Amino acid sequence: YIMTFVSNIKQINVEPTTVCQAECPMCTRTLMGYHNNDIENKTLTIDQFKELVLPLLPLDKISFCGTLGDPLACNDLYYMIDWATCVDDDVTIGINTNGALGTVKLWKDIATLLKDNIYSYVVFSIDGLDDTNHLYRKKVNWSKVMRNAKAYIKAGGIAHWDMIVFEHNKHQIAEARIIAKDMGFTVFRTKQSSRIDRRD
Repeated sequence: YIMTFVSNIKQINVEPTTVCQAECPMCTRTLMGYHNNDIENKTLTIDQFKELVLPLLPLDKISFCGTLGDPLACNDLYYMIDWATCVDDDVTIGINTNGALGTVKLWKDIATLLKDNIYSYVVFSIDGLDDTNHLYRKKVNWSKVMRNAKAYIKAGGIAHWDMIVFEHNKHQIAEARIIAKDMGFTVFRTKQSSRIDRRD
């Protein structure tokens, strides 16, 4: 919950759920690739979101990003964005996701909500191509990621492609950059990480 002594907050990060379909190695959800049974799956509702955010408005930015979960696993995410952009039409929305969750309709609807703010965006965390993305983003379906990203971009959404570089995908950076450009991604970034898969 919000600390009442903090004043003049301009940006907040919201983790709307601890649910995620992926099992990325060294994520807090997994312990070296094995499911962490100590994590209790929880999800914010639209009413809880309103209660927490309303006292802070107006805001410059609301970022939906997960430490444990993927924002698209939250059933009320669309309604949270819709409400936030209605009550504060200048607020920038950022979303970080593995990209494989949600329907084409949902992605088009999210793009419709965000496209009027040139600073709002979705970061798709795509760590390679169809033959390598799943090596780190375990249980993330490449075809669904591409389908959802295409639907979102075609509907007018601004998309960023973040690629964590590993030994198994570093040879694909140039090709991924070309694919990102051809698909209409606004930004393509490579990132270094200490996360690795140590299982043999």
